[in-house]
Amino acid sequence: MKVLSKDEFTALDTKAKAYDAVVASILKANASLKPEDVTLEAIQEVISDSGSSADDAEIDRLTTELATATSERDTLQTQVTTLTEENSKLKELPGAETVTEVKPNADGGAKETDDEVLDFATKNAGDTASIVAKMKETGYTPTKL
Repeated sequence: MKVLSKDEFTALDTKAKAYDAVVASILKANASLKPEDVTLEAIQEVISDSGSSADDAEIDRLTTELATATSERDTLQTQVTTLTEENSKLKELPGAETVTEVKPNADGGAKETDDEVLDFATKNAGDTASIVAKMKETGYTPTKL
């Protein structure tokens, strides 16, 4: 069951990455903040604390961009909730217990080796060489580190 087309997903993913970039920039400038602390109000506060040297047009643009990104994030969260509910309904269908559940990876495919590598890495935290060897052994290539 597809809720979003590939183009819609790509557009939303691009916007989410742009929002992440804004948050990362703010976190880099203020190490005492946590990602969940970066709200529209916090960004407006950071902008207003920067003094009169800030360009008002740039502030307005960033505020609008943040509001748009926040709205899109909320939309994505709503869609995730809807998809989770729909997935639960699918699991209740007759014969659903015979379907093997695999998690999608970043490129849209699903690999059972992802969980295998994740489990191994969790059990061997701190042993980077072993984790990398396991990744090579299973053919796992991370798309995001």
